[in-house]
Amino acid sequence: MKTISVRSATPTTPRSRRSSKQSNADEMDFTQEDYAIELREDIDALLKSGREHYQRREFQKGEEIFEEAKEIAIELKDKLLEGKALSNLASLQEAMGNSHAAIDNNLTCIKIFQDLGEVSKETYILYNLSHSYKSLERYDEAIDYLNQCLELAEDGSKIKKMAMTELTVVRDFMVNDLEEDEEEGNDYSSDDDSGTGSSGVEVAEFGL
Repeated sequence: MKTISVRSATPTTPRSRRSSKQSNADEMDFTQEDYAIELREDIDALLKSGREHYQRREFQKGEEIFEEAKEIAIELKDKLLEGKALSNLASLQEAMGNSHAAIDNNLTCIKIFQDLGEVSKETYILYNLSHSYKSLERYDEAIDYLNQCLELAEDGSKIKKMAMTELTVVRDFMVNDLEEDEEEGNDYSSDDDSGTGSSGVEVAEFGL
């Protein structure tokens, strides 16, 4: 089979790279399988780049990159890579204080990992979901996701120890809030659910 190189010496955006590769696949002796391999390599590079932007706290750029990785994964119909892109995106959004968006993406992500039977990855997403609900002071839901995480996590695993510790923390937060509400004469059901989150929160795993 005739081989070709689709990598350009001139830097291009992921989207323009994708168009160029598809054009080569259509016009030359370049199989769709080769095209898919190239795009999977692009996703790996995008996820690495996005995490680097996250570490430098360049959140907006990181968010754009993770969104691009997700789009490519959807084009490839690769659910595992789509889940990885979504988990990265959700972790970044939680760090930005956008807990509602993080929850939406993690809920989609967890459905993907459940369908794929990726139990280990599912436990980490359950833990991260609890973080977002804690940020919103929705402690009942945070506890529910931590309990689900504990049910799935292997005994002695890092994530199980983290979830057990976090469960104590969340329960303490709930008790403290109840006590403060009683002192102030407020109803606990009126918790702030503004979605401001807790910027910089440490999630269980960034970059599944």
